Amino acid sequence: RRDLRPRRDEFPHRSIEPLLPSGRGMSARPRSTLKELDDTEEYLESAGLAKRDGAACRKYLTMVEEHAVRRPACVARAAACVLADAKSASKLSKREMYQAMELHAYASLDLGDVATCERHVRALESVFPNSTRVGRLLGCMLEAEGGHDDALKLYDDLLKQTPSEQRLMKRRAACLKAAGRVAEAIEQLVSYLDTFMGDVAAWEELALLYLSERRFKQAVFCWEEVIVAQPQLGKHHRRMAETYYTWGGYENLRNARKYYAAALDMSTASDLRAMYGLVLVDKKMRHLEKTSKAAANAARAAGDVAAGDLGSELGKDASIFLPRLYKAACPGLVPVVEKQMRSAAL
Repeated sequence: RRDLRPRRDEFPHRSIEPLLPSGRGMSARPRSTLKELDDTEEYLESAGLAKRDGAACRKYLTMVEEHAVRRPACVARAAACVLADAKSASKLSKREMYQAMELHAYASLDLGDVATCERHVRALESVFPNSTRVGRLLGCMLEAEGGHDDALKLYDDLLKQTPSEQRLMKRRAACLKAAGRVAEAIEQLVSYLDTFMGDVAAWEELALLYLSERRFKQAVFCWEEVIVAQPQLGKHHRRMAETYYTWGGYENLRNARKYYAAALDMSTASDLRAMYGLVLVDKKMRHLEKTSKAAANAARAAGDVAAGDLGSELGKDASIFLPRLYKAACPGLVPVVEKQMRSAAL
């Protein structure tokens, strides 16, 4: 294996952070819109890249950085155009040049072009040998080559220098997950969230890791944190419902039905997964009521089907509404959906 570790003693200390854009912060707002980003990308793919429109490429790379989106194919071509065109490159500030090199490096990794990434890493490292940002990029390159242990050692060294660096802590958790060390990845994210508890994406990832380990109680706690932070997003309620449904048990199914109903309400009845979830929950609950004495007693105590609880009709209503939606959007699948609804026997 090539020695890809930073040679930090070969150059005087300099930092890349003041020159490279710091990326969109947790509260920073992009100056452009996603529509502008999409329009610029469409122009580049249709004509701009063929014309080697350096100005449009620079604008596109700036918007990609602002919105923190991942579009490696177009980013790689735009960055290569900017860096390869001598006329365009002469107009670049150092900040823009380093931005293009970093974006090109990450896009190259996504596309499996490790050699291009390494070239940019070495160029950046020669200018900024002690930068944690370049170190993080180097760690990603090591991960892409399968060197997870080397990457983790590098991340540990960098975290000793900057213990509170958010991106490094999250990168370390991602590396542990990629290496199959899920328990350690969970431990890393728990430690991270003790400090940065407002990071919704980290709570989501932790919930998914707990689910992969079938630790449903902990996953529910994580989804609760996500819902508290973003209660208006129906997808979070649906994920909570799916967790309760997978967990199983009569009481958990009742909770699943509540969250599926909330997800459906927030999506203005357009969330098909939530509709299917309501059908499956009611089917499972009725089965438990017939086969389990404890479930039947719980149903009567809760005022469920026997007492005419309105929630008990949600699955039946969804089973009627689903074929109508498919009839309007995809008529060819209506017979399949109708068969599924009959099998639910609601």
